[in-house]
Amino acid sequence: MLDRLRVRYLPGEDRLELGVFVKEPTRTFRLHLTRRLTHLWLQQLTRVLEASAGTTPGTPAALRGAVAATNHEALAAKVALSRSAADADTDTGEAEVMPKLVTRVDCGKVHNQQRWVVRFEFGEGDPLSLTLARETLHGVIELVVGQLQVADWRLPLPPIRDVPSEGTFRPMH
Repeated sequence: MLDRLRVRYLPGEDRLELGVFVKEPTRTFRLHLTRRLTHLWLQQLTRVLEASAGTTPGTPAALRGAVAATNHEALAAKVALSRSAADADTDTGEAEVMPKLVTRVDCGKVHNQQRWVVRFEFGEGDPLSLTLARETLHGVIELVVGQLQVADWRLPLPPIRDVPSEGTFRPMH
C-alpha cells in the first residue's frame, strides 16, 4: 500500500525520479523514468483520466478533455499534496536505496472497483504494482505533471488544466 510519493526532476540525469514509500511491508523505491518512457506513461494517464471521468470513446475530444479536467480538479483537491522540497532523502532512508531505471509502466482500472493500478517494471527483480484509490491516482498525476513543467520536456500533458473559462460560453437564451 502506498504511504507516500515524492516526484522530482533530476536535471543532471535528465530523468524524473519517483520516491515511492510503501507500507505493509515497509519498502522504499527510487524509480527513474526517462523522457521517452514518461511520454508513453502520459498517453496512458490521459486515457485513465478520461475513463475515471466516465467519458466514452464516442464523446467529442474537446468535451472528453473538459470533463476529464473538471473531474481531475475535483478529485485531486481531495488529496493532501505537499510540493515542498523539505522531503530530503536523509529523513526517509531513501538515500541508501539504489535507483532503478523503469523499463515499462502500465496503468489501468481494477475490474469492477473504483481503484487503479500503476505497475512499474525494471531490468531486475519483481515489478512494483501500486493499487490506488481514484483520488490518490489524481494526486499522483498532479505531482507528475508539476515536475514535468519543471523539466520543460515539452511533452503533451493530460487535459487537467484545459477547462474553458466562463467567458468562452455563450448564453443559450
